Amino acid sequence: MIRSPIRRRAPMGYRPRSRKELRKARKDALERGGYRCEAALPGCSCRPEHAHHRKMRSQGGPDEAANLLMVCWSCHRSIHADPERSYERGFLVRSFDDPRRTPVRRGE
Repeated sequence: MIRSPIRRRAPMGYRPRSRKELRKARKDALERGGYRCEAALPGCSCRPEHAHHRKMRSQGGPDEAANLLMVCWSCHRSIHADPERSYERGFLVRSFDDPRRTPVRRGE
């Protein structure tokens, strides 16, 4: 395997996530949503199976409950399939925004 001579850097503010921190954030997000899908888009199965990062980790998004949405597979797919609408609803957060200050408009 040939490796690239370019060294990749982690985004600013990024630090490796700890499994313990992520487990706690997932648990907090599940409790916040009442153990149901937090997006509740059409076709929702209501079983939260995925921890969706609102501000993507590649953009420096933290592994904390304010940045996570617990969503079903169908809603997770819909969020990434239509990013413009997801940014409007707060399911995705732009790199320069703070997920703690960006509200989520669920199930519209």
